[in-house]
Amino acid sequence: MHGLVLAGGEGSRLTRGRGGGVAAPKPLVEVAGRPLVVGLLETFGRLGCETLTCMVRDEFRDALRLLAACDVGRPLRVEPCHTPTSAHTLAAGLALVPPGPVFCSLVDTIMPPESWRAVYAATGTYLAGGVDAVLIVTPFVDDESPVYVSRDASGFVRALGEVATRPAVVTGGVY
Repeated sequence: MHGLVLAGGEGSRLTRGRGGGVAAPKPLVEVAGRPLVVGLLETFGRLGCETLTCMVRDEFRDALRLLAACDVGRPLRVEPCHTPTSAHTLAAGLALVPPGPVFCSLVDTIMPPESWRAVYAATGTYLAGGVDAVLIVTPFVDDESPVYVSRDASGFVRALGEVATRPAVVTGGVY
């Protein structure tokens, strides 16, 4: 499986936060002493992704410089992008990864290591079982423009959209 990290968003929620927000671009915001983007790429490497592709907003020059010098233990392709939405960034990134299954996440998706392992393993199992894609969903809605997910009784996705669903679940940042 190949890893794809989407770090093309503006990070506007982080810069508008209480107390003035943060000055660093979203990929460089530190969690547990590591920039989000570096921590996620290292996580993908530990999970077993063969190659890593990272889409980074072109104006985040410090992030691009950091990643150019970064060794995450796997072949890493860093691509500057300027896309209007994460869906556009996803499409651009999918066009660049090598052929085969892809494990993808937004740069600010945070989970404990055991949750990443479980999601990665389940994704591989579902893909091996013949599904076309796996989408992580959550009832936690904290986004300025959430993508709502409509599911059938078996939990399979039937539609994505901007209109709230019942029960309300949204994409969880892992594809």
